[in-house]
Amino acid sequence: MFQRHNSTAVWLPIVSVILCMGSPLYTLKSVKSQSESASQGLKSRKAFVAQANCAIVLMYHRVNYVSPNASAIEKDLTVSPKEFERQVRYLIQGGFKIVRLSEIEDAVIKGLPFTKPIVAITFDDGYIDNYEKAFPILRRYSAPATIFLVTDTVGTRGHLSWEQIKEMKRFGIDFGSHSVRHLDLTRLKLPQLDFELRYSKARIEQQIGDKVTAFAYPAGEYNSFVIGRVKAAGYKTAWRKSGGAVTPSDNPFALPRLRVSGNDTLKSFEWKLSNAISRAGQKPAKWRTSNPSKDKQGWVYRLAILCAIAGKCGCVFSFGCECGQTRQRIFRPLQSTLFGCLALLALFTPSERGDKQ
Repeated sequence: MFQRHNSTAVWLPIVSVILCMGSPLYTLKSVKSQSESASQGLKSRKAFVAQANCAIVLMYHRVNYVSPNASAIEKDLTVSPKEFERQVRYLIQGGFKIVRLSEIEDAVIKGLPFTKPIVAITFDDGYIDNYEKAFPILRRYSAPATIFLVTDTVGTRGHLSWEQIKEMKRFGIDFGSHSVRHLDLTRLKLPQLDFELRYSKARIEQQIGDKVTAFAYPAGEYNSFVIGRVKAAGYKTAWRKSGGAVTPSDNPFALPRLRVSGNDTLKSFEWKLSNAISRAGQKPAKWRTSNPSKDKQGWVYRLAILCAIAGKCGCVFSFGCECGQTRQRIFRPLQSTLFGCLALLALFTPSERGDKQ
């Protein structure tokens, strides 16, 4: 004879199922909405970018495929070729003009405002994959770039050779100095510091037959004394490894860049651009207002589906249990779990549904 079952064990799974039905319904609705607003979103993004009075200088290291067993540092430094091409295509389609780094440097030196949305691409260290993987993509989109070389590593395993550097130079790739040995310049004595700055500059100029005017601080480390020696060595600008967008009022010897890592998706890349422009004095970016790393919508829906499955199982076992104690032992923990899941669903889902994509 079946025992009278606890009514909560019946209606709670039903509520779970009803709430979960809202997820696919909302998904179908959002697909239609996204399809209808795709071109409108692109226009909004271009309109926002067009108002920028700053420039973006992107900082990369490597463009390559990494094995699952690679170190965390290698994964962080390496952007996949597929993702790199998506980012370059996104910039072009999003209203940015990809320019040579010298164009941005000249504007800052002369204090000229940026009247159009521009972006420059830079690479640090001179890895060989800059030639093998990034260079073909840059050529495909006619996109210029600047590579900051560590001269002691040129021609060594895993790094560019002078022959590759000269070939890239003929197709619109510029080169700057990243020192001789990639040391922390703030810890060097004057003779060593000047050697790192001057010899690397002279070596690159000798090989490519062109003036080197841009320097990138190794590991982003610098101070006022280092800046003074960079000026004395004949450089016109020097670049950091972080800091956001470039504005006409920036110090030419402490210019910021936007670092792109191997962990960046297209959404986080878009958010970095939006955030950099916004912080440079623009109105809030309506085409990407939230950091995608904080997006909870997907896993909340999956959690709701699990609630529904567990709830259905609960209905079956509830009617099949003859022992009240057994039923109580099985379903009280289940009911508590379901209540918690439904609370999470109610707490997080509404706010995420309103996000711009």
